[in-house]
Amino acid sequence: MALSPPSTCLPPIRSLYSRSATDIRGYVAYLRQIYCPEVRGSRRSAKGRPDETDLQNIRADSFERSFAIQWLTALISQLQGGLLKSDDDSGEIESLVDEAAALVALCSGAAATGAFVRTFVFDLGAPFEGTVQVDVNDAPLESQDFSSVGAQTWGGSCILAERIAQSPPLFRINQQLSTHLRILELGAGTGLVSLVVGKILEITSPHPDTRVIATDFHSSVLTNLRGNVSRNHLSPDLVKVVPLDWSKFCDSPTKDEDLLEPYDLILGADIIYEAEHAQWIYDCLRILLRKPSPGISRSGSTQEPLFHLIIPLRPTHREESSTVEQVFPMSKGNLTDGLVDEEELALFIVKYEDLVYPAYGDGEHGDVHYRYFHIGWRPILS
Repeated sequence: MALSPPSTCLPPIRSLYSRSATDIRGYVAYLRQIYCPEVRGSRRSAKGRPDETDLQNIRADSFERSFAIQWLTALISQLQGGLLKSDDDSGEIESLVDEAAALVALCSGAAATGAFVRTFVFDLGAPFEGTVQVDVNDAPLESQDFSSVGAQTWGGSCILAERIAQSPPLFRINQQLSTHLRILELGAGTGLVSLVVGKILEITSPHPDTRVIATDFHSSVLTNLRGNVSRNHLSPDLVKVVPLDWSKFCDSPTKDEDLLEPYDLILGADIIYEAEHAQWIYDCLRILLRKPSPGISRSGSTQEPLFHLIIPLRPTHREESSTVEQVFPMSKGNLTDGLVDEEELALFIVKYEDLVYPAYGDGEHGDVHYRYFHIGWRPILS
């Protein structure tokens, strides 16, 4: 779908007096679509979306960017001066001002540095209703230091967050949580997955000891991650940021107190991009993933402790991707209630699913392939 430049399709500010807040929000959303691009490979369908070439051309046009800034600045002034009718909701007007101001900041300077705030809205599946919204700041790489890539949102985290929102009970999140739940995210990055989990848990009035621990390693990523938790007004008692170095965790004589007890559910998205990562993660999981308890350890049960992992199958990182299946072999056994001693258990791939998402635009820019693993404890068979 072709996209028109702002100068050719935005109405004059003086004509907005006859428009509703919904109409004006549509214009702001149109500009956001141009200047705040979606995460690559995070949408299932490309139907009706703009052509990526058009988007790139418009974004690169300094005149169009200046026009958008001037239009948004005038809009903010008019909104604050009473542009909309008095019967329009004041909260809606304030929200529009905030969105427009964020876009002005993005177009004026943040876009040049690569830093901007993304807003994600996910539909909730049964037994919940409605949506959850999460705002995350994407920060630029530090002098091309690729160990700081976690400060940006990647497609795998979008997909895992969407899966959790669509089917919360499959991730042990129900409307009534009678006991506490411990959830850990490895390589949380901008925190999208942990934030979505935290938002859903808030709806449940969780047990006071329920915890979501978002971990990462690089200092700038951790700073950005803490900022995103605060940005989304989540209680630090519910969602907490903790540093975790996979390569040293097992041998470290001192560990953060939040990493001393095992977790019921561990999550990871787009976290395998070096050959060593899979083995380091396996070593961490041996300590951090709770062993199954008798009575709730049936294979496939939503009560089974699991590690949910989504990785992109990048052509340039085939070797790194393959290490997951080398380190975590496919399971050939099943769990049975109380019949397996803990010492006879190891971590296996319980099942996996291949996913294909369009990269961008109208589907002509290729697809992004992912593999979604469920990893858990299984008996070691001789």
